[in-house]
Amino acid sequence: MEPKPLILILLLISFISSCSAPKYVPKLEEVPFSAYGSHIEIKQLSGAEIEGELIAVDSKTLFVLTAADSIKKLHNLPVSDIEKFKLTYAQPKSYAWTIPVYTLSTVSHGYFALFTAPVNAVVTSVVTARGANAFTYNEQVMSYEELSKFARFPQGIPPKIDRASIR
Repeated sequence: MEPKPLILILLLISFISSCSAPKYVPKLEEVPFSAYGSHIEIKQLSGAEIEGELIAVDSKTLFVLTAADSIKKLHNLPVSDIEKFKLTYAQPKSYAWTIPVYTLSTVSHGYFALFTAPVNAVVTSVVTARGANAFTYNEQVMSYEELSKFARFPQGIPPKIDRASIR
């Protein structure tokens, strides 16, 4: 039973590439000072999915700025139409470097490396995935009212701001 190097390489690439957040999401130490809202992914009851920057939250509506094909658009999503959401409020810590390092370190195990290399790859991949999810919330953990803390405008969009001008 010899591990397939191609499978391990593809696994590494997929875990490393999937551990990123949009550039406007701040590093953890910048969270209280960032001018941008957090990244939110929303699945609506209709099955439609929207993701973008959380602009504001009021008692009945979430305002999300999307950027499809570099065209930014502000969406007003009624809370009653949302099935679930996932909010990322800070850049995840990257532990991706541990996957190849700890997997390659099993070379010193000799023939046992046939068994320990895949175990190390799986364990470090799980740690990497958990690190990426450490800075996220969902509807099971946080209410819609609490989401406003992570919006660009935590008190709501100011009345003097033209919503069409938000970019």
